[in-house]
Amino acid sequence: MKNVGQALGLGKLLVDEIIHFSFALIIGLILAVVFSSPWLIVFSLLMGFLVDADHLIDYFICFYQNRQSINKKDWFNPIFHIREFFNPFGYVKKNKLVIVPFHGWELVPLFWLILRWLGDKIGLSGLEWTSLAYVAHLSWDQLVCAGNWRSYFLIHRLLNRFSYEAYK
Repeated sequence: MKNVGQALGLGKLLVDEIIHFSFALIIGLILAVVFSSPWLIVFSLLMGFLVDADHLIDYFICFYQNRQSINKKDWFNPIFHIREFFNPFGYVKKNKLVIVPFHGWELVPLFWLILRWLGDKIGLSGLEWTSLAYVAHLSWDQLVCAGNWRSYFLIHRLLNRFSYEAYK
């Protein structure tokens, strides 16, 4: 996928985000038709696209730890942060950590159960199926980002203190 991103002049993470958004939207649209609720589109986007907000944890830990080497004028420069955020290998390799706490296969059944309970509570039929957008997200990441088959198991990363070496 790096070649596609480079051909379009986009970073790899941005291409991955477009793919995550597309998968989540398609799953949400299908669920909205099957269960007659447009809310399932919103929840699918949350589960399959906005779950990547956890990359901000990795980014800001690295930014905080390396703040002395960053030009002070860039501290509050949104362009600097957007550019740096969409280059995850920069901050992952600097920090030597891969935390992303919402990226873990163990979370699939947990999300399914929580969404099932929430769907029953608020009367939104089919809500648990939006966890399919999360599965699509993890599947794509596992395919194109993971260093090994254990990379997207949160317990594996936790046991290895979120070490980049254990991830790659």
